[in-house]
Amino acid sequence: MKKPAVVLLITIFFIMSISALIFKNLDDSKKFIDEVSLDISLVQLNITKKNIEDEVIKLANKYKDNIDELLAISSSSLPFDYADIKTVITLDEYDFKECKINNIKSVQWLYDKCDENITENILYPYDFVEQLKKYKPLKTKEQIEYFLQEYQQETKDDKIHLIKDEFEYFNVSDINSTYLKCDYSVDINGINTEGEFIFKLGSRTLLLSNIYLVK
Repeated sequence: MKKPAVVLLITIFFIMSISALIFKNLDDSKKFIDEVSLDISLVQLNITKKNIEDEVIKLANKYKDNIDELLAISSSSLPFDYADIKTVITLDEYDFKECKINNIKSVQWLYDKCDENITENILYPYDFVEQLKKYKPLKTKEQIEYFLQEYQQETKDDKIHLIKDEFEYFNVSDINSTYLKCDYSVDINGINTEGEFIFKLGSRTLLLSNIYLVK
């Protein structure tokens, strides 16, 4: 099969799969509401999150031999709307950053393991390391940003914001495998959320899963 045909086929299956999970979300929500009296939007949100994770992982693993073609489609934001649910999904390969913030135990470690772009933008490395000890382990980008804000307020380091996206917050042992990261947003009846999850291609185990309310 020629490459354009493969891309078209994967595109069709991707749209069909995500659309199916939205229908499933509505059906699951009704069944769940019949059993538990909770706010329907929050229930739909929780079910949508689970369905997106399950469906994206299943689809990526199904087309792992054509993963480049799938990522060519899904690395751009794909909108899916049905009834009161609006969803945007992006899937891309995850590149691990060298500087693992939870492993930083000393100023020497910081200089040995993190590149100059990072170390040159930390004006007070000793204070950085000492304050970091109070916040570890950091498990989300938001926690890293909060820590950096606290450090900045404490030290008046006006360069630290330049490297807020340069820290890695979790480790993996199998660095030769392909890891994928899915970012998505969900709007259900005006409740806006953003979520992310990371998984190893070929596995159904989530390495990380976060969802946040958007103000």
